[in-house]
Amino acid sequence: MPAHNGDGPRPDALVRWLLTIAGQADRPALSEILHPRFTIIEPACLPWGGTHTGVDAYITLMTHIGEAFEIAFTHERIITEGHEAVLTCVVEFTRRTTGHLVAMPTVEMFTTTDDLLTTSQVYFADPTRILSALDQH
Repeated sequence: MPAHNGDGPRPDALVRWLLTIAGQADRPALSEILHPRFTIIEPACLPWGGTHTGVDAYITLMTHIGEAFEIAFTHERIITEGHEAVLTCVVEFTRRTTGHLVAMPTVEMFTTTDDLLTTSQVYFADPTRILSALDQH
């Protein structure tokens, strides 16, 4: 469970906890940190791109990505200001069918409301490298 600052979980703690459980379809755990109307925006050029709203939509999104890639987060750094957090990291996408690894520098911006993550916007340095990995069978 995320660390608290006296008023509720700190935004950085919520983001760290999300990174820990992101690939799991653990609705009860995700419901503890994601607002029921949590909205994540992924780059539109990716097959799973677009706006996804709700805990179930987040689980569906991560399941869809997980069908193609094993995902790991490295070099995480979280900067917070009030109810906002910015995550910089490298997302390692390993293609399940080929083992091909794409290490993608990533920025993700989060907002919180009522001690829950409410929004996330994802920026990949070069999403075309992810698309190329998808084209490799």
